[in-house]
Amino acid sequence: MPPRKKVKTNAVDAAPATNEGADSSKSVGVNAVAKPRRAVRGRLGGLKDMPNMPLDILIEIMGLLTPKDLLNLARTSKDFRAFLLDRKFEYLWEAARSQVLWLPDRPPYLSEPAYANLMFFNDCYNCGKSNVQHVYWEFGVRYCTEKCGGQIVLERDLPIAVTVAQNIAYLQHLYDPVISHCPSRVRSNRPVRYKPEVDAFCEKWESLADDVERLRFIKECQKKTSERRKHTFLLRDWANYCRDQKELDKDRMKGERFEAVKERIRQEGWSKELESMSNYELSRIRALPAVDKTTKLTNQAWEAMRESVMKFVHEHRDKMMIKERRKAIIARLQVMREAIAAHHEALGRNKRPRTKEEDREPRPGDLAHLSEFHKVLFTNPEVPLTKESFAAALESLPDMIERWTERQRERYEARALHGLRGTPAAEADNIFELAVCTFSCTRGCRDDWLRWPDILGHPCFWPRFGRLPDEMKDDFDSAVHAACGHELFYGHNPHVVFNPHLGMTRRIIRACGEDPDSVTWDAMQASPVRLRCTKCSNANCCEVFDWISASSHYRDYHPRTPRAEKDNLWVPLGEKEATRAKALADTLFEVWSGPKAYTRNYEHFIVCAWCREEPSQIMRHILDHFPKSHGREPVYGVDVYITDDLRTHMHRPRVRMCSTAMADEPWVKQSVEQGTAFLVSPEVLSSKATVEHPIASAPKATC
Repeated sequence: MPPRKKVKTNAVDAAPATNEGADSSKSVGVNAVAKPRRAVRGRLGGLKDMPNMPLDILIEIMGLLTPKDLLNLARTSKDFRAFLLDRKFEYLWEAARSQVLWLPDRPPYLSEPAYANLMFFNDCYNCGKSNVQHVYWEFGVRYCTEKCGGQIVLERDLPIAVTVAQNIAYLQHLYDPVISHCPSRVRSNRPVRYKPEVDAFCEKWESLADDVERLRFIKECQKKTSERRKHTFLLRDWANYCRDQKELDKDRMKGERFEAVKERIRQEGWSKELESMSNYELSRIRALPAVDKTTKLTNQAWEAMRESVMKFVHEHRDKMMIKERRKAIIARLQVMREAIAAHHEALGRNKRPRTKEEDREPRPGDLAHLSEFHKVLFTNPEVPLTKESFAAALESLPDMIERWTERQRERYEARALHGLRGTPAAEADNIFELAVCTFSCTRGCRDDWLRWPDILGHPCFWPRFGRLPDEMKDDFDSAVHAACGHELFYGHNPHVVFNPHLGMTRRIIRACGEDPDSVTWDAMQASPVRLRCTKCSNANCCEVFDWISASSHYRDYHPRTPRAEKDNLWVPLGEKEATRAKALADTLFEVWSGPKAYTRNYEHFIVCAWCREEPSQIMRHILDHFPKSHGREPVYGVDVYITDDLRTHMHRPRVRMCSTAMADEPWVKQSVEQGTAFLVSPEVLSSKATVEHPIASAPKATC
């Protein structure tokens, strides 16, 4: 066995002996170590003579103490312990309890010291761990964990005697527990019990001779449990009250410290900034670790936290300056809007309905970014503006509109060139005339057929509300967005993309017999060629498409078509069938795009021609708006109109080509009578059809 390890200690001087023959054991050895004395507040030894005081004086003093003080005093020496734990001095504990506000009476199952220890001390009853907040009030004990000391018994570990006794009680319609229990700390729906109580119950249960005594014992236990439950509620409520009062005191002390911090900020000349702070900004200062304390504020503590506190004050000052500047800009923008409105009124624009061409013009939010208006707004920021201040700028308004339109044209042309890069179409003289040059709105309407210059009047790009775009982040843009939100064009943001189905559009144009790199939009619109989808056609019926509806059909039904099948997806009709289909579609389109189109609920595309600042609305809002604002019913096409991009976006009339073998079917007869279908021979439908169906399908099963 190895020798014991030696601990190196510091040598101290031996105390000198009083006489030469003194015993060496009475002197301090050279290996003794001086223990450091614990720092204690106050004068040490002040109460060392307290045990020698007269008894009447001691009793008078103890009558003014609290139970916590008495228990601390009992733990100081054996004499005090024996004195205070003597039952004839129990009235001292009762007097001490009366010193505590609203403290419940002592439960009969707890002694005075045990009651004081439970209510006023937070140490674990087993390991002595401090600041244990969880109390088993039903048992009158405090443990840091359920496993500490092994005194907490889970439901699954109960002896069979307890389970049998509880079952007997249930059979006798006695539903109170025979042993006190409380919710588990781990799972509140599982009760736990106290081991000493369980052991005492089992010992007594085994000593009983017959069932009559056991039933009497069960009733006695239930009565004790019921009485204990009443005390448990009182003890728990008082503990919660004390905890709440403690939190209130902490909040009060933190609030006093925060008020002292605010006073220091005022003393440094930041009163205006402090008074203008919102509750959220003040809460951020109060949440600083150096501020959120319960101690009083001292000069040293203020110097330590001053830099972090003043950082928030400086940030708020910068925000105030930005807000004031933004407020001033908004006020000047309002004057600019009034000047533009007065200029339009002088030109007589308010006396006639607006036109679609006016929808494509820049509005006050866009004009504010032009140099002429920008110069007037910021040349002399201190001088108030009037409508006459913008007179010189408004004289060149037509030139500014033309310049703004040209700038937008350059932006969209750059997008189109980027989308058509690598194709001969990018070399066209006027790229906007090409049939493949279209844009898609991803904001809400999902319109894939936006074209220049109709895109400038698209309602989705003149929103009434919306967040500030990412490309507009400075103070001026923010002020313009606030003052002229729906009078600002957002068509250059990421919500606009170039033709997302360019590849299929080019294939459809080739199927129509045209060159996608050179054919124009007008030529394709006038093309008599009609197509059918080989995936959706069968030997009995098929739908007929023009080139626009064919592209929409591909987007809605076949976007995941393999590349090898895309070239064979569309088959042109014969000249005779195409002519008949075109005639039916033109007739239906004239009907649907006339007054009937206004009754269809197209969202955000119906425009009131008399309201200059009102964005597009859905039809049911227009029907409510027009009588209230203008006192009469609207005239379709004059007072309200549909934007040009909607006429392309509207669902094209569906025309079907049915076999004569299906002529007796009811739905075929109805479609022919309504002008939405025509009959052809079965040979026309069976040619080049890729899908064969032995039974004719209803219209909902076709394209």
